[in-house]
Amino acid sequence: MWFNPQLIQTEALRTIIRSNRNRLEIEMCELFLEIMDNMEVDSVSFCLNDVLPLLAGSMMKVEKGQVRKVVQDIWKLTPASNY
Repeated sequence: MWFNPQLIQTEALRTIIRSNRNRLEIEMCELFLEIMDNMEVDSVSFCLNDVLPLLAGSMMKVEKGQVRKVVQDIWKLTPASNY
């Protein structure tokens, strides 16, 4: 880019970017925020197999690959070690 992206970041632009998320990402955000509010915690740990039944309960038919794409490609999260 020819300019620093931080120079054009405004609250209105962030609102537009948030509203253009796909339906799965929005549903996952709402799900995690609800869990965090109910459990009164600041973070959640999960595996993909934990998320699928929760999304099915909210009438979202998704596959593991779709959830993985949101978590790894869009949210840029990396798997934690298992030890």
